[in-house]
Amino acid sequence: MALGGRDAKGKGFTAAEKQLVIPKGRWFEIAYQVHRHPTNGSVKLWFDGHLIGERTGFSTMHPTKSKFTVGIGKVYHDRGDKTPHRLWIDDLRIFTAKH
Repeated sequence: MALGGRDAKGKGFTAAEKQLVIPKGRWFEIAYQVHRHPTNGSVKLWFDGHLIGERTGFSTMHPTKSKFTVGIGKVYHDRGDKTPHRLWIDDLRIFTAKH
């Protein structure tokens, strides 16, 4: 599992990465938090309640564009895998303030 993003120039970065055994046959929780700020933003990622990683003190907002994109996926394969996979998401919750 990896926590990553792109800087203002589109260059990708990895803030944290951890090898996990993904449980089969049961639901598991992936949660992340993004604090949007032009210069002092933060992101955090959890798997089944355990913090995988976080990054703070960087821009999480484009200076002139309001578009914001996040994505979850690729939980059963590595980054180079081009085989189509299916991901079921249940109980998706999105908050606009601290919860």
